[in-house]
Amino acid sequence: MIKIYKRNEISTEEILERSEQTIDVEGIVTDIIKNVRENGDKALVEYCKKFDGAVDDVIEVTAEEIEEAFKEVDTELIGILKEAKENITAFHSKQVRNSFIINEKDGVIIGQKVLPIEKVGLYWYHFDYCSSYGRSSVLQTENGIGGFAGSQFARKDWQLTVTEKDFATPDWIKGGIIYQIFPDRFYNSGTEKKSVPHDRIMRNDWGNEPEWRPTAEGKVLNNDFFGGDLKGIQEKLPYLKSLGVNCVYLNPIFESHSNHRYDTADYNKIDPVLGTEKDFKNLCKEAKKQGIHIILDGVFSHTGDDSVYFNKKGRYDTLGAYNSPESPYYKWYKFTNYPDKYQSWWGFETLPEVIEEGEEYRQFINGKGGIIEKWLKAGADGFRLDVADELPDIFIDELRARLKATKSDALLMGEVWEDATTKHSYGSRRRYLLGSQFDSVMNYPFANAIL
Repeated sequence: MIKIYKRNEISTEEILERSEQTIDVEGIVTDIIKNVRENGDKALVEYCKKFDGAVDDVIEVTAEEIEEAFKEVDTELIGILKEAKENITAFHSKQVRNSFIINEKDGVIIGQKVLPIEKVGLYWYHFDYCSSYGRSSVLQTENGIGGFAGSQFARKDWQLTVTEKDFATPDWIKGGIIYQIFPDRFYNSGTEKKSVPHDRIMRNDWGNEPEWRPTAEGKVLNNDFFGGDLKGIQEKLPYLKSLGVNCVYLNPIFESHSNHRYDTADYNKIDPVLGTEKDFKNLCKEAKKQGIHIILDGVFSHTGDDSVYFNKKGRYDTLGAYNSPESPYYKWYKFTNYPDKYQSWWGFETLPEVIEEGEEYRQFINGKGGIIEKWLKAGADGFRLDVADELPDIFIDELRARLKATKSDALLMGEVWEDATTKHSYGSRRRYLLGSQFDSVMNYPFANAIL
């Protein structure tokens, strides 16, 4: 017999505690057979032979069949049958088929619940069984196989993830190989770097360590660059193809003033050390000829403080949020004591957090003509969302809608460190892999398991 539970906030331990209260139709009918044998009612004995006399046959016992049996039994058994009928009907009211199946083959009797699942979500199940030793359960152990309840390892239910019926992922990524590139350190084409800000240090000792030590003021600047660029990636496309790669995931390429570029300064521009928007379009075009798709790193939970939008250092001509409450970007950020105190990503003041729920910011990224649409039309075939569990559902929902509307076979991936199907953040279980958000995630649990 299979018991399946729809669970939102119920823990495995709570389910185990409740399992004895779960309606057990198979057990009730077993009791019926026992009582019939003890009472010796001939008519019902013949009826119940179906249960233990069928070999290679599957018999369904429904509430209607029990109703028919009422005509042939004495008063004492009517109460038992009514209880069975009521419990079967109770299952039916919970969108569970009002029947159970018993199949006997090779001396083994198998009871099975038939459970049509109508709603998207997560479902948990384990196996209950009856034997000459009594009733018990089979639960999941840490390595995923079954174990008998009561052992120290068998304490978890199995999980069934039910997605939207029309959920489809891009065919081109299935069975493919994704190659991740950190642009500054991949390959330098030797092309002259133009319009590079004066406060960047251009290194000519390729292969050495970047400067990671703090300054005398205790700041880590990350402002030394080794000159890897988009043309360099383009030159290496034949090499990537020889490896079997069909997708290149680029770490951030938008204008930023650190070598990691997770402190975006301008979402509309390619960083000058990497090249130009034309270089990006050429890279995507040539990659397609090699059967390779390019996806970008979308860093949308925060910007850089040295950016068009925040402009803390006054580098840009724009009126940044730090410069004035009248800035068009002021509503993007979470100031606690203007202008020097604001919420930042994990306390790093160089990375002021944005309010992703804000209408203006959502339109800027996900709206018609926004950032997502711009770079997909420029040649990108998808996005990987940085720190996805720090982005609210409304933002991800809208981003996916814009991405698929712009390019239906574009890929949307999320950075989720834990099991993305059971991840909790923003006070609830997330919907990452149910069909309306990500096509896939980074899958770090898998990496941890094999490395």
